[in-house]
Amino acid sequence: MRLIGKDELKYIYDDLMSVHFPQDEIKPWKKISALWDEGKYHGYIWENEKKNIIGYALLFQGPNNYWLLDYYAVNSKERNKGYGSRFLGELKAELADKIAGVIIETENPAYGKDEAEKDLRRRRINFYLRNGCENSGILSIAQGVEYVILYMKGQQDCEKNAVAEHLMQIYALV
Repeated sequence: MRLIGKDELKYIYDDLMSVHFPQDEIKPWKKISALWDEGKYHGYIWENEKKNIIGYALLFQGPNNYWLLDYYAVNSKERNKGYGSRFLGELKAELADKIAGVIIETENPAYGKDEAEKDLRRRRINFYLRNGCENSGILSIAQGVEYVILYMKGQQDCEKNAVAEHLMQIYALV
């Protein structure tokens, strides 16, 4: 796993994000680029030995050193091989003593359009929980999407009121 530069971020934005995320969930490049230039947006990739991207994580650095996991994806050809868990574990280890914590938005299963979508949302939540993240007990709505808020511990424990306050500050900035 390694940090990326802005050129790699642009490649991920242009060539990968539209494959991994619905178009209405992708922030405009202008916004992401501006946050990057301000030093508030960070990207990590995990590659194989041939330098092919297995997965990527894009994070927004919010106030008081609480970060938001903005996008996390593993290449569809590499899923169900344990790479997502390994990558998240490396990311967690990398950030553990550097930041307060990572706030993670996961789509609320209760609002899935059908059983298949509800199941996919439950699996996403369970993925994070299996990999050491905590359910903060917070529900949120952003851009018309309902989320269950999870938390990856850094230097600070998951305290519901603090996480809610920091999430609201992040929403105000993003």
